Amino acid sequence: SGITILSGGHTGYLQEGDGAYVERRILRLEDGLYLLSDTGTAPGEHTYSELFHFNNRGEVKLEENAFIYLVGHAESKIHFVGEGITLSSSVQKLSRYYNAWEDHTVISAFKTGAGLCPMLAVLCGGERDTVHLKTRLIPVENPVSGKILPEHMAQGVEIQTAQHTYVIILRHQDLINPADLLRAEGCMGMGRILIAKDGANPVVFG
Repeated sequence: SGITILSGGHTGYLQEGDGAYVERRILRLEDGLYLLSDTGTAPGEHTYSELFHFNNRGEVKLEENAFIYLVGHAESKIHFVGEGITLSSSVQKLSRYYNAWEDHTVISAFKTGAGLCPMLAVLCGGERDTVHLKTRLIPVENPVSGKILPEHMAQGVEIQTAQHTYVIILRHQDLINPADLLRAEGCMGMGRILIAKDGANPVVFG
């Protein structure tokens, strides 16, 4: 399928009483197109943050739920998908050489939640003025029960580029058992990650 998935978790924050377990999944859908799925799980309410550091030789433009990075002939767009995510921009220190620093831009994304708290971001890059990206969150349904699942259980996202349309389902928690059916738009199947490209049958992982 040409799709690559990387996944990892970090238990260091669990060492304190009200700590959180954080997990990241990176889906490489094609050259220059990635889906970043982060989850934090904790018994109480926490505020989670994602930090994006940029080379200061380019320009960062912050938009509503998105930002654009321009440098030379290259362009990158990052869209944050879902409710409750806030963005901010700050200037921090960048050191390329010992005992020397420069200013550079950092974009921070924040979300507050209790239990399992998911955050989604889509990254798309290519030659300047050729990068087309549209994203939207889509509901995930259990066809057996006919119920729409809350985001802490499963999320669906549609990604449109100039060439392709992807529908992706991410299951964060089991329902009754790991084999439960999931459906979002025309994508349906069983698994932890389902990826349907241009209306084809989904590729299933997990």
